[in-house]
Amino acid sequence: MSRSNPTEGASNPATKFIEWSGSEGKFKYYDKEKKENVFMELPFAFIPLDILSTCKGYDEKAGLGFYSNEIRNTKNDLLTVRTKNGIVMTGLYENVKEKLASRGLDYVQSVYVAIKEGKSYVLANLQLKGSALGPFIEFCKGKKLSDIAIKVGEAKAAKKGATKYFEPVYTELKVSAEANKIAIELDVVLQEYLTAYFIKNANAVVSEVVNENQDNGLNKIESKKESKKSEVSEVSEPVFNPDIADDVF
Repeated sequence: MSRSNPTEGASNPATKFIEWSGSEGKFKYYDKEKKENVFMELPFAFIPLDILSTCKGYDEKAGLGFYSNEIRNTKNDLLTVRTKNGIVMTGLYENVKEKLASRGLDYVQSVYVAIKEGKSYVLANLQLKGSALGPFIEFCKGKKLSDIAIKVGEAKAAKKGATKYFEPVYTELKVSAEANKIAIELDVVLQEYLTAYFIKNANAVVSEVVNENQDNGLNKIESKKESKKSEVSEVSEPVFNPDIADDVF
């Protein structure tokens, strides 16, 4: 603990961690209290606050899930990929991808956003990968994200080989003065947390000694595998922001 630096050891301020379901064409998040996945009906709007990079995935053979720290720059910052058994490897994204992509590791953009719940705005996190990430990267090209909000009003059907899925369709929204003011306030909270997070993470990376042959069970099939997807109920929830105007958030 620290009396002078209360952000030390602080938990992530995001109230929800939201993912895109390519099979359903909807966003969803896991409700810890209800222990179920909650689907969010479209339209869904958000104000982007910050974008980081991370990695997640699942190794079917070993029955182990991957996760890593969040970084700002994939060219310069180190990722430390872990499973429940410990560190798998530490390296730049290019090296991590080369060694672990074939084992099920995915690149994820961790997009911190302000969303509206009822009449209030809260801080949330979008974990964009796969069918949600490509369209988002294309949408962002040439845009100043600090000046706009983003809406997903529909899901577009797509197909790759025999696999059918849905992609979110991102469109630009104007941001009202009130919404922008609240978004800035939420971003101040976020940046205080991230400043402490990156300092702590940098120290952790320096102190970690990783054997390049370490795999933490990735080359061994566990006698009792983890289930790739927890057995949880999935329900739909009313739209958080149903009163979105056509072009203003």
